[in-house]
Amino acid sequence: MEDCHLENLGDLLHLRYLKLTGPGISGLPKQTGNLKFLQTLHVGEAAIKELPSSIVLLPQLVCLLCIHWSRSTRLPDGFGKLTSLEELRISAVGYDKCKKGRFLKELGSLVELRVLNVEIDQMDESVQRDLVESLHNLHKIQDLIIKKRYHDVTDADVATWEAAGFELPQHLRRLSLSGVRFSRLPPSCINPSRLHSLFYLELCLASMDEQDLRLLGMFTEHWIISTLLTATSRS
Repeated sequence: MEDCHLENLGDLLHLRYLKLTGPGISGLPKQTGNLKFLQTLHVGEAAIKELPSSIVLLPQLVCLLCIHWSRSTRLPDGFGKLTSLEELRISAVGYDKCKKGRFLKELGSLVELRVLNVEIDQMDESVQRDLVESLHNLHKIQDLIIKKRYHDVTDADVATWEAAGFELPQHLRRLSLSGVRFSRLPPSCINPSRLHSLFYLELCLASMDEQDLRLLGMFTEHWIISTLLTATSRS
């Protein structure tokens, strides 16, 4: 399928599921905003660089999948209006600092999110702060995956994250923060007495002490899988 075959896509008014694949698809028509009943949009396997601004007009969209191992699809400004979204898999690679800041702040408006998978290329202190402030609003998150393109890590100060209000919801099932390396285990966040549903944990730590090991040892139930990544400082 190619772009020319999508001209009348906006006429499929009762469409609920749309998956587009193939290198011949480089964009969606603006008429995509006419698909008021669309619930799932999967474009991760197409060659779409940016979704049209009209997608923010899709009131019933609950699942938006835009991530691919070799390329990224950008969301338009205003995507925070998609307040029915429950699953978002997206890449924020290639954004300038201003654009990335807006992207992260709009994430905080998606209060119905259950699954969030975000790939980011640069994570300086201001980006981390914007990210944490948005995560603070997402009380229904069950699967949270934050990773960096190119598989490197950025140092993160635990005090900065805690000061910005980083707190994990009690019903969190999966947590993977492989894009940042904490100076130590965040005790106020990784709390076994609160995270009863957690079964997968992936963190990167610069160091561990006896207290950290004791805290991780409290995840003793068989459904808990604790995966810890340690690393020395890297440039």
